[in-house]
Amino acid sequence: MNSEQHDHDCDHHDHSRRRLLRSALGLALTGPAAFAVNLAHIGAAAAQSAGSDDYKALICLFMYGGNDQANTLVATSGRSWERYRNLRGDSIGMPDPGVNGGLLPISPDNLSAFGNSGTFALHPALTDTRALFEQKKLAFVANVGPLIEPITPDEYRRMQKRYPDRLFSHNDQQATWQTFSPEGSRAGWGGNLASLLADSYNATAPFFSAISTASSAAAWLSGQRINPYSVPLTGKIGFVQSDMPLGGIDNNGAPLRDILNLEPAGGNLLEKTYSELYKRTLQYQERMRSALIDENDSRLLAVPQNRLDGHKNSVVEQLRTVARIIASRQNLGVRRQVFFISLGGFDTHSGQKNTQNKLLAQIDQTLAHFARQMRVLGVEDQVTLFTASDFGRSMRSNGAGTDHGWGSHHLVAGGAVQGGRLYGTFPEFDLNGANDIHGRLVPRYSVEQYAAALGRWFGVSDSGLLEALPGLRNFDAKALQFMRT
Repeated sequence: MNSEQHDHDCDHHDHSRRRLLRSALGLALTGPAAFAVNLAHIGAAAAQSAGSDDYKALICLFMYGGNDQANTLVATSGRSWERYRNLRGDSIGMPDPGVNGGLLPISPDNLSAFGNSGTFALHPALTDTRALFEQKKLAFVANVGPLIEPITPDEYRRMQKRYPDRLFSHNDQQATWQTFSPEGSRAGWGGNLASLLADSYNATAPFFSAISTASSAAAWLSGQRINPYSVPLTGKIGFVQSDMPLGGIDNNGAPLRDILNLEPAGGNLLEKTYSELYKRTLQYQERMRSALIDENDSRLLAVPQNRLDGHKNSVVEQLRTVARIIASRQNLGVRRQVFFISLGGFDTHSGQKNTQNKLLAQIDQTLAHFARQMRVLGVEDQVTLFTASDFGRSMRSNGAGTDHGWGSHHLVAGGAVQGGRLYGTFPEFDLNGANDIHGRLVPRYSVEQYAAALGRWFGVSDSGLLEALPGLRNFDAKALQFMRT
């Protein structure tokens, strides 16, 4: 073999190794080990100090199971209120506004958009949420859900328009909310928004663009070019195995690092690839460890107990980890991030009154904690939290609960939100009404329209939004304007 041929073969081998490395990294992220780091961008390891604190973050709070929108935000006047009382009754209906334990009245600033005749109220558990609404730090968005194109109930019945596959299925609609496709999709719109900005804002640390906390990893965080990095709620960061003592000797994982630095014999491509994988992963782990502020730092607010059961609020625990990462943003070298936190249990086919009350009390406490914590960190205007859920629920009571629905109401919180307002067109509460199919709301606004408002504030261009949210081209991209420019 001549030297020219040898060089060509080496180049080809290196190219194959790089290609296999990229592939292996992607496979590793989907396997049981769930390394949960983004290795699609192998960048410089030195931390970047942002010249200015041009930082923004989105936090998705996902309510697994399908939150009942009709008891969360209620129209308390006119025919909608009459039908609400008739269809829900005392079994799942909320007590009237003004009575003990009754609905909490709110007065949206844009009430004129509803003819000045509408009155609205929140679930009795949402006391802090109402306070944030009145402080203009929180807004509601009415009747959002997965859509392919605008559709009316009549068009749905006649099958004249396309609509999402596998409606009313938990797993599929969770995936559709997060990725625009049923279960099995890998790229979510949160990760795609972050991917578009990673090179510009997180050039030396794109792998910290999307963060999951504890077991809350979700498809929403995975983008075309990034994958989520997982941070535990407490304790060690990353591969605990790499720090385990060997033979009873605490050696800070040195033997594993020494083994990984050995050149594999025989030039085995797979061996080299996974050696590279582990080395990169350990680098990210060490970087996250060194960058994070201490978990007992005085800037991190304590996790409160749930108001109703005395246990620690699990959603606030997740939010505390998010706050810890946000407080470490300059050490990490990131200026755009997306986070995912969640709470389950919203599939209220029975026992809805007690179950939803308990869950919404947790959500309410989380929102109050979010507002206080972001203020303490000085990023109140730079971090936005929004809710999502599998679907809404049926208007009619099934006796003790509600069944799976479609459209739902959601909230957005933070200093950059044009709060104190209700966005969208509030649906009529009526069977066979203008928004109903079989007792379920047909969404008026698509998840893409909801996401576009968040993405535009996040810094994504109009063309970038179409890339991250391809279905947006079927809708009015600026129909929902709930974020400050």
